[in-house]
Amino acid sequence: MSEQLLAFDNGWKMVFETTVGSRLFGDETPTSDYDTCLIYAVPTRDILSERPYPKTLPQKKFVIGEERHVYEVTYWEVGHLLHQLIKGNQNAIWMVCGKMNSTISKEHRELKEIVASNLSKVSYHSVKGMATSQYEDAYKRNLGSKGLRSAWRTARFGITLLTEEKLEFNPTPNIIHAHEVEEKIRELDRAFEESKLPEFINPGQFHDWLYRLRLKELMEEEEIFTPSSVLERILQHSGPEVQNRSQ
Repeated sequence: MSEQLLAFDNGWKMVFETTVGSRLFGDETPTSDYDTCLIYAVPTRDILSERPYPKTLPQKKFVIGEERHVYEVTYWEVGHLLHQLIKGNQNAIWMVCGKMNSTISKEHRELKEIVASNLSKVSYHSVKGMATSQYEDAYKRNLGSKGLRSAWRTARFGITLLTEEKLEFNPTPNIIHAHEVEEKIRELDRAFEESKLPEFINPGQFHDWLYRLRLKELMEEEEIFTPSSVLERILQHSGPEVQNRSQ
């Protein structure tokens, strides 16, 4: 499936792919779209040489299979993802913790663990902004109950993060009224004031994770020489006399 969702064909590496939105929370219907996040990594050599690269790519829509499933795909470069995670961005958290569409990689598993162990009050601002926007959109875009449910579930996610210090993705009640959303957002405000979480996220583990990923990519793409490997190559291409001298 991942190959069909790629928006590029230039050797960039796909780091992982997840599903978010209603399917992450178990709120999907048989006709729900697949809100898919594809995290990619540009070559490390491009970053080291200061070549410009896109932090995101335009969102794309695909219709796949006999069932005509609709995939709405968002593309983020992994460095941009890490920057947003350090800021506590709730969309970035959902991207990392989304449902897997394939076997989870070692790098993805490590990042999920880092995210879960580095929660912070700073995520409140992102969650509050999204919940408020979803609530307003329920009326502006005439989304009805669907919009209200989205706003309620976003606020509940933030409340659990701030008060219980964990990430939960539970189904939303089928019927949510406007006054329930308003109360949930007020509850989110109270959770922020009372939260015992740190004010900000310590970026150290995120930076270390990204360093290891970039280095791994560089070593896979480029020939990395150490003194011993250089000597070994010289001996491979030299005559018996030089080889005997080295022994």
